[in-house]
Amino acid sequence: MGIEVNTRVLNMDKVPKALAIYKSRGLIKMVVEKSTYKILGVHIIGHLAT
Repeated sequence: MGIEVNTRVLNMDKVPKALAIYKSRGLIKMVVEKSTYKILGVHIIGHLAT
C-alpha cells in the first residue's frame, strides 16, 4: 500500500531565466500523485534557487 507517483526532472539548461542569467547548472524535480496530479514535492537545485 502506498501512493503511486510520477516524477519528472528538468535540467536548468531548459529554463529561460537560468539561461538569461548564464546560470544553467542545476535541476528541478517534481513528485506528483498519479491519480489526482497533486504536487507532493518539488526540489530546486541551482544558482539562486527559490
